[in-house]
Amino acid sequence: MSRTCTARTGDGRPCRATPQGDRPFCRLHDPAQAEAVAAARRLGGAHRRRRRATDELEPFRGLRDVAAFQAFLELAARDVIAMESSPARVRLAVAVVTPATRLLERSDLAARIARLEVQLAQLADRSERAAPPDADPPERVDP
Repeated sequence: MSRTCTARTGDGRPCRATPQGDRPFCRLHDPAQAEAVAAARRLGGAHRRRRRATDELEPFRGLRDVAAFQAFLELAARDVIAMESSPARVRLAVAVVTPATRLLERSDLAARIARLEVQLAQLADRSERAAPPDADPPERVDP
């Protein structure tokens, strides 16, 4: 038969959690863990408050375009920065930075391609105006 915590819950029922080691209480009811449990509750409450405030400032708009994806990554980065330093924080930071870097690279490439297309169109327009009316148009080479 498995052991259970000897404490009672707030409504008077027996706690059904497993006690820690040879102690009679679970982590939540162990008087020796009271300070750590209280600190964890405060931290959890602070994170929920911050999350609500962030949601009110920037509601999630989905990931339908580059701007929405960038806003989502920035929100995730702020949450990661607010976390206490830990290996999990480092993993999350890498998980946020990797797609953000790809997004920036692709956005830069898209802008460069758009500028090149404008320049190409301008060159084609100039060459059409500069060609004599009776000359054959230059042969077009498709890539």
